[in-house]
Amino acid sequence: MDLALTPGADPYDALSGRRVPSVLKRHPSFRQLAIQLRKRIPVETGRLIGAEPRLMAKALGCFLAAEARAVLAGEDSALGRAESIVAALPQTGGAGSDGAWGYEFDVQTRWGYYAAGTPNLIATTFVGRGFLEAGLAFRRDDWVDQARLSAQYLKRVHLAEGASGPYVRYTPDSSRLVHNANLLGAGFIAAVGAVVGEPEWVSLACDAAHTSIAGMSPNGEWPYGTGVGLGWDDNFHTAYDLDGLSWVCLAAPDVVAESALRIAADSWARDFFGEEGEPHYYRATAYPYDIHSAATAVDVACRLAMRGVETGIQDRVARWAKTHLTDPVTGLTYYQVHRLFTDRRNFRRWGDAHWSLAMSALRLRALGADAPFENAARKFGRHLA
Repeated sequence: MDLALTPGADPYDALSGRRVPSVLKRHPSFRQLAIQLRKRIPVETGRLIGAEPRLMAKALGCFLAAEARAVLAGEDSALGRAESIVAALPQTGGAGSDGAWGYEFDVQTRWGYYAAGTPNLIATTFVGRGFLEAGLAFRRDDWVDQARLSAQYLKRVHLAEGASGPYVRYTPDSSRLVHNANLLGAGFIAAVGAVVGEPEWVSLACDAAHTSIAGMSPNGEWPYGTGVGLGWDDNFHTAYDLDGLSWVCLAAPDVVAESALRIAADSWARDFFGEEGEPHYYRATAYPYDIHSAATAVDVACRLAMRGVETGIQDRVARWAKTHLTDPVTGLTYYQVHRLFTDRRNFRRWGDAHWSLAMSALRLRALGADAPFENAARKFGRHLA
């Protein structure tokens, strides 16, 4: 089974269910309740609520980046799989016009609502990164151009000026400063700017990153965002913070950003993982152990280590996750491990896609190789220095 091209379910897709009463979809609190029930009931309810499996743009972006890394590991068939993924992207509901990508289902968060197809920072960055890595690995200028479109879109539409300074917004109409969105967006703009030779983009990205650096605590903790209700932090969003900031540091010599990256990486590795590698969800609360936290941790920690920011967690987290969060026969991922049970639901975007990134990052780490765009960004940063 080709996971990348097989439609799947998602823990956040409740509002796409055709049997969910329309009255529930009209009110924020009911929308959030529907999503939380879908996430927390540990049996697959997609068929019950009428939420159909689907291809998802963000998942395809992750699988595309993994294929780019596979070719560096000597897999001759990676190009064919990458071309199939690129051909499938227009079949998602994630839009993709002008380089902007979104989710295929309506989403209600603690801070806002956005409809299916609305461009958002996370989907745009992960699809854009897939194009960037694949374009560089397979020497496809047209794919690099697609990544450039995504960076241009973020710079044109999502870059905003706030009370704390410039930042990259999660969605086009949101004014909330969400640190992981800002740092991932800044990092992606910086990386693409480095690859295509746009130093102004790198400078803008550095300014946006400094807005979030100013919001980091002295001991390296980032809240999810600023404002009421966003003071919490968790494992995978912190990993996103580190990932984006790392890309900024690769593309531009910045002593302040580099120092913040190392402090935050130490804090993350110390507070979010158990002795065996189990990925704690929050700093003060271990459970549930989530596949997205585990997979993102392995991917990010491997690539941080390649640039000299060593957390030492990647191998033990990968071993623990493989034992507890993947099916021993099929290799498909499980959703979460709770204190008394394991939620064995399989979610394509949330689990399998990020696990593919984790496994590809481990392979590159074993080879002593960088992800394609990180190598290009590093060369640009050395040029600026």
